[in-house]
Amino acid sequence: MAKALNTVPTAFYWSVRGIISCAEHITSLTSRGDEYGISSTEMQSWEPSSLVLKINHLFEFLKKQLEECNHLTCKL
Repeated sequence: MAKALNTVPTAFYWSVRGIISCAEHITSLTSRGDEYGISSTEMQSWEPSSLVLKINHLFEFLKKQLEECNHLTCKL
C-alpha cells in the first residue's frame, strides 16, 4: 500500500503533464508553437507518445499494487 501511495503524486504529475502536452499540440495546430516561447527541445520532451509510455507504466504499476492490496484484504 505504501509503494502505491508514494507513486500517486508521480502519476498525477505525469497525467497533468500529458494533458498540458496534448493541449499544446492542439493549440499548435491552429497557431505557431513559438508564439508561446516553448523551445523545440522542450516540445520533444513533452511528445504525447513518450508521455503515454510513462503514464501507462505508472498505470500498470498502480493497478498491480491495487490487485495485491485487494488480494491481501480478501485473505483477512
